[in-house]
Amino acid sequence: MNLINALMNNQGNLTVESVNASIPLPPASLQSFLKKDLSIPGLLISNHKNAFTNQFYNNEWDTFQTISSSKLSKHLAEVAQTVSAAIYKLATRDEMPTNIVANVTLLESILQCYLVNANCTLFSWLLNGRNNLATGSILPTYVGVTHGDGAYKALSLRTRHLLAMVSGDPLDINKTACINSDHNEIYHYYWMGEHESNNSSGTCYRSTVKTSYAVSPAFEIEDYDWASGEYSSWTESRWETFSVRIFLKASSLQAVSIFVFGVV
Repeated sequence: MNLINALMNNQGNLTVESVNASIPLPPASLQSFLKKDLSIPGLLISNHKNAFTNQFYNNEWDTFQTISSSKLSKHLAEVAQTVSAAIYKLATRDEMPTNIVANVTLLESILQCYLVNANCTLFSWLLNGRNNLATGSILPTYVGVTHGDGAYKALSLRTRHLLAMVSGDPLDINKTACINSDHNEIYHYYWMGEHESNNSSGTCYRSTVKTSYAVSPAFEIEDYDWASGEYSSWTESRWETFSVRIFLKASSLQAVSIFVFGVV
């Protein structure tokens, strides 16, 4: 059984269809792999065929206010359920147990944190109460190029901890043991859920989630051929602060008056 058949057999309330191979592949990370080897198998899951179905896509109205949060949460949960069941079937050759279901409540909280209010309970829990954001603030999703300062973007930091929580294994160890655990190429350890008033509270998660800098291989390969165009090599300007200066120009009558009185 291949992945497409597995998805169709576990589609649940969704409608899963395989599109014609003649339809071009939309922009996706899979493109980077296919540049090297067209034989690499891959599957892109989307909610459209030839054209986008979101009428607000990529414009100023593409916001959380223009969609139904409950409808979106339910739909994402169904997609997650279908993909999970298909992968489980391929990995074990058995049907996924019926008690494994997508957490719609968690999805609603995640959408609220990303799209409505980053100063939310979930993000505060992930960062042990040290969210430090204004109520109603929305964190930018733009990543950009590395600035060499080693600092994480605010949203990237929260996303890393979120993925560690949902995919990691909770361990029965205290904060000190968690922080001092051996971080290696496979496992990283995250201490989350601590209350500021109680340092002993919290849970240690062992996860395979790691982060990497957004650096093009063009800047890391020695003697790279910049004219090849194999890897992106664009740069961006960086402004620490924004400022505006206004200059007022006096009227001609005022200028003449000042000159005359100055001569006298």
